[in-house]
Amino acid sequence: MSSELEQLQAGLEVVIVEDSPTQAFFLHSLLERNRFQVQVASSGYQAIELVTERPPALVISDVLMPEMDGYELCARIKADPRSHKVPVMLLTSLSEPLDLIRGLKCGADCFLTKPYHEDHLIARIHNLFANQSIHPGEIPEVDLNVFLADEKHRITADPMRLLTFLFSSYETALHNNRELIKVRDELRRLSTHDPLTGLYNRMFFDEELLRLGMGREFPVSIISADVDGLKTVNDTLGHDAGDQLIRIAAEILTDSFRAEDVVARIGGDEFVILLPNADSAVAHEVLKRLAERVSEANQRDLPYCVSLSFGAATAHCKTELSPALRESDRLMYQNKFEHKQRERENPTDYPAKGLS
Repeated sequence: MSSELEQLQAGLEVVIVEDSPTQAFFLHSLLERNRFQVQVASSGYQAIELVTERPPALVISDVLMPEMDGYELCARIKADPRSHKVPVMLLTSLSEPLDLIRGLKCGADCFLTKPYHEDHLIARIHNLFANQSIHPGEIPEVDLNVFLADEKHRITADPMRLLTFLFSSYETALHNNRELIKVRDELRRLSTHDPLTGLYNRMFFDEELLRLGMGREFPVSIISADVDGLKTVNDTLGHDAGDQLIRIAAEILTDSFRAEDVVARIGGDEFVILLPNADSAVAHEVLKRLAERVSEANQRDLPYCVSLSFGAATAHCKTELSPALRESDRLMYQNKFEHKQRERENPTDYPAKGLS
């Protein structure tokens, strides 16, 4: 949609037919933000009065309404010589093929299934007006017989309206399918990733450990890591600061490993890393790099010191994987004990910069 066409459509009058005050307010606000003139009818009968008194550029109606539903309202608008040229867009949570047939039979020009994205609705309106400008004159109607669910349906419509209606329904189906794919992918991601840090979670780590045990990627080094003083930061600075500290720890770990390494957050302040095809010498170099990253993090203007405890062990065959994991965990806790000893000796510097 070009900006020139959008400017031509600005100021056009749209009648909203919606019995829900919340939905009516939402649509009214959305259309006004997009520079349409808006009137609201809370029922089909009120809408008919508005439309026949001064035909608008467009009617947007909910389908499910008491007394007169959107299908009947559309049929009455199209049957009245004063308003039969007014395009009607139907909004509905219904999604069966027969709902589309009913929309075509009543003369609707466009069909949009709830829930919909704001941009999707506005784009549909712009496209509807654009098609009208391309074909301003009357187009002869055709009669079509359609079989659906073992039942014959007769539809009378001009080809342009029929194509616009069907394409809009198809576009809505594609849009909804894309949204479902996004939700599916996000659910998959959440099943294997930690939402706070974006790292892998415990379930993925356990699966990867099992996979390594069935493969030939030995030696495998395992590094256990733990954030020091997280409880102190949470208690003194709040959980937002604690979450920030966890994310900083995750950044340190992410920046220190290879793409093939598996970095996972397995608990509140606990992390574990799998390094396939990495012996103890490689693990030792990684620990040195991690210490440098921690030191760099403490150059930032933070209200606490960043401190992580580490432990590393190496498995040379699949039977050594579980013992190596336990050993890395033991060494990490030993390192953590040493940090606590230093904390007692220098309480103002570790881990929350004088906060207690």
